[in-house]
Amino acid sequence: MKAPTVLFRDDFAPGTAFKARTSDDDEGVQDETYRLLTLSGADHYVPLPREAPDRPRVLQAQDISVAVDVQVVPGDPDTWFGVFCRSGGLDADVYVADVRPDGAWTIDRRTLGTKGYIERVLSKGRAPALENPQGNAFVVHLRLDCLGQVPTSLVLSVNGTVVGMALDPSGLEPANVGMAGSSRTNIIFDNLVVAEID
Repeated sequence: MKAPTVLFRDDFAPGTAFKARTSDDDEGVQDETYRLLTLSGADHYVPLPREAPDRPRVLQAQDISVAVDVQVVPGDPDTWFGVFCRSGGLDADVYVADVRPDGAWTIDRRTLGTKGYIERVLSKGRAPALENPQGNAFVVHLRLDCLGQVPTSLVLSVNGTVVGMALDPSGLEPANVGMAGSSRTNIIFDNLVVAEID
């Protein structure tokens, strides 16, 4: 198997394709990272923006991975952070891999809508505890592989170790990818890499 072909890479430095965070925003680029602070407790999904280089190739890639480093500040028991693939936008289905600070993870097929979402858990489990016992911030590397169309195979890796797999017999067509999460403290994303798996 050949090495994956990187289609998009963003470290959120000047020139990033993502929007800057302002004092009125829950999310956006700040200090060369992408930050989420969701005081309302709502879930946020951050797709690859239209301005992203090679976005058309990302949208058409049959076998793709999305990976990102996530720094989490513990303190909100409802915090979750993750990545997604095959996102067709509002009222369309998407695959989401999410992780909580205690190591619980799920791979879901969700229908995102204007009034919330419908969630179907495809696989779930628990990785070794991630949270620093002293309650300090910690960094996690997440990667989600989305392979094939009908069926679609999904593989979640945390810190370089495969922790979960799922198979969706009906599958979803290639579409957008991105980052997601919810926290009343801070979730800080960095080093987003989207690659085609040959």
